[in-house]
Amino acid sequence: MTQLFTVSSATLSESFAARQCRSASVAIGNFDGLHRGHLALVEAMQEHRLPRPWVVLTFEPHPRQFFSPAAPPFRLSNSAQKQRWLAEHKVDALLVATFDSSLAALAPTTFVETFLVQGLQARHIVVGENFVFGHKRQGTLATLRNFEARDAFRLHAVPLLNDSQTLYASSRVRELIRAGHLDAAHAILGRSFEIEGVVQKGKGLGSRLGFPTANIDPADYCQPRLGVYDVSVVRGQERLDAVASFGKRPTLGEGLSPLLELHFFDCSEALYGETLRVGFERFQRPERHYESLAALQAQITKDVALSKAYFAERTLSSASPESHRARGDEKRPIASQPL
Repeated sequence: MTQLFTVSSATLSESFAARQCRSASVAIGNFDGLHRGHLALVEAMQEHRLPRPWVVLTFEPHPRQFFSPAAPPFRLSNSAQKQRWLAEHKVDALLVATFDSSLAALAPTTFVETFLVQGLQARHIVVGENFVFGHKRQGTLATLRNFEARDAFRLHAVPLLNDSQTLYASSRVRELIRAGHLDAAHAILGRSFEIEGVVQKGKGLGSRLGFPTANIDPADYCQPRLGVYDVSVVRGQERLDAVASFGKRPTLGEGLSPLLELHFFDCSEALYGETLRVGFERFQRPERHYESLAALQAQITKDVALSKAYFAERTLSSASPESHRARGDEKRPIASQPL
């Protein structure tokens, strides 16, 4: 299990988190979405048998949120999601540093001294080769190498990963999600894009149309293309198939905030207050305005039928021996790189 700790620059040195993570191998970055490029840092620690504990150091709020609070939503993950995914990769701790004005003002050398040398007494630092940090992003690999030269720690710069077309980057994932290109986003993330949120009460229109929905505010998440999706939902230990609408409900009026509405095929319970994890599997169609609720109801009937057919076909495909063999070949090996 990956432990989750929240610290600040003022309290790190004397914190329980620092004691638990002392003498660690530390991978540093924002890790938004924890895509395959991020996981390359974790895998580098494992493949080269760096000493444990293995720690990921990241920041909340995301620095971009801190500096541009009015910017459109862009997050690909929250800390709970990162913790869950890192646990799958045997990381010992996720250390979340509070990104505030004090941290933003730290000179790069002060950041290294405060967090890595004094606070964590880190033995190994693992970063991507384009890593920058500190006040005005002035810290670079050269800054870290100066500390390595003083025997403060060993530095491991991991080459950036890419496929034949694009670099594995959170910014690229956001572009793909906003365009509705889920397969391409999946290829970089290594999993489906996921929104996690609490079910809230709606106006009951879905029930009146014969398609009751569970509604989730997308909050700070990167907003996918407005439209209808096939989604796979995790509710506790249960996984449910559903059709989802992400949009502004133009048939109901103008200016409504984006909302994620889920209609389940095999669940009729009221889910108010429950936390759901919604994985976006396929983009069906863009959002459209309908002249009447009857026309909207007829279209939803078609959407549900298409979604049920999609999941039925996927279930049959995943049960075939050929599919099992194909899935075994899907994992993209990351070549061991000299560190």
